[in-house]
Amino acid sequence: MSRRDLCRARAAALGAGLAAAVALIACTPPRVPDDSAPPTVVRVDATQEWTDTGITVRKDDRLFLTATGEIYWDAHRASAGPDGIGGSPGWLNTGGLIGRVSSSPTIFDIGARMDPMPSPNLRSKTMHPPPPIRIPADGVLELGFKRYSAGANTGSFEVTIRHARQP
Repeated sequence: MSRRDLCRARAAALGAGLAAAVALIACTPPRVPDDSAPPTVVRVDATQEWTDTGITVRKDDRLFLTATGEIYWDAHRASAGPDGIGGSPGWLNTGGLIGRVSSSPTIFDIGARMDPMPSPNLRSKTMHPPPPIRIPADGVLELGFKRYSAGANTGSFEVTIRHARQP
């Protein structure tokens, strides 16, 4: 029986609840960037809605993305970083960096992912390193801006993409 199967069996024996969730999380090895391959760096320009990264991804791949830069949104008359206008780590706002896979209608928030993020547990006040993003479908990864609106937009984000090392 694999380690993953043992973890799932242990969590199932505990039933549905916090103890089962903690047992499953404790058995899940942390995912870290795969340093055996160089990262891909993509420039996401504010003048176009979507940027093709040229990276083919598979469903359930895990990617670490970080972004820097700034865009000026003409329609909002405001500047935005990768977390968006007034956004913060874990809470993406208008103008923030988003992604999608070419074969899927699912859009997911990315943001800067440079700073610690709040715990998914709303009761916890601890901050955690940004986790990898789980890819929802097979296809080509595309990056864009949340609530994009065409206009005299300027600037860009520079996005660094690394695959997560497989456990």
